[in-house]
Amino acid sequence: MSRRELLFRKLPKAAAALASSSIMLGFAGKVLAEPIQRHGLRSDEYVNHLLIQHSDRILELKSGRFEAFCSEYGFDRESETIKHGFLSTFFLYQLIKKNGILNNKFMLIGNRPTGILKVQDGKEVPLEADELSLRLPSRMLRDMFSGKPRYRLADGSKVFCFGDCDEYEMAYVTLLRAVGIEARIVMTEANHVKTQIELAGRKILIDNTRNQYGQSVDCEDQCKDFRTGSRGFMEPKDARRYLRRINRMANARSNVRIYPKGERRVDRRIKRTLDNWEKRSRISANQESPAQDPSSQTVHTPEEVAEESR
Repeated sequence: MSRRELLFRKLPKAAAALASSSIMLGFAGKVLAEPIQRHGLRSDEYVNHLLIQHSDRILELKSGRFEAFCSEYGFDRESETIKHGFLSTFFLYQLIKKNGILNNKFMLIGNRPTGILKVQDGKEVPLEADELSLRLPSRMLRDMFSGKPRYRLADGSKVFCFGDCDEYEMAYVTLLRAVGIEARIVMTEANHVKTQIELAGRKILIDNTRNQYGQSVDCEDQCKDFRTGSRGFMEPKDARRYLRRINRMANARSNVRIYPKGERRVDRRIKRTLDNWEKRSRISANQESPAQDPSSQTVHTPEEVAEESR
């Protein structure tokens, strides 16, 4: 006689039924809970969560930047639309730009070393040819929000994510769409693209690989948008098909899953960056105070100065 049969013979029928249902409910609860514990948010939900979580502190720490932004473009500082537009575009720019919060690397497609290895199932294997070419937003976002480095270069250094201008801008536009900001990729010069957003009727350029946030679209009539006729950068005729392609890929749904380990890594890096901004804000305020003893002022390293300028 099995242990299960012996157990149920000793228990009253009601108790047996209760025990059986409890076991099944406990098992079902464990099965249902496991995916929730193992799998985190989707990227669309996650970036909105990050924006809500950190928007007040960012606006407080970068109030001067926001004031300058509004002054430059003639925006209403009290407008919630302007605040949302600034916070969304600025925070996501700081998050994914070259050497930004997530420390993403810049690599031209044609100059990528063939010795790049990727981590797959705990092993390092060479990248396939198509993985060295144009990287889709889904791959870029998966790598950016990964909990551990996904690639190893020939010199032994490990990186989470790499890309060139069009790959960065496609990922950026994808994230902007997730937080309700309309944007598209434009070619402002030969072999280089940027993201163009429109906020309160003004077109603004953002460059995630040259670390340029907020460049006004100011041109003559000859650079009207070839599709809509509105003012904006006119893409070269021979690049229109390419630009339509990368904008189509940027606007496609790339809602990748963010795992808890990746969330913890991103949260740590954001917290470290915001703490550094706050520290430098206090130092700057102290330096401007005439009562401050110069000997007590902290000396900035070149790396800190470069990071603050970004």
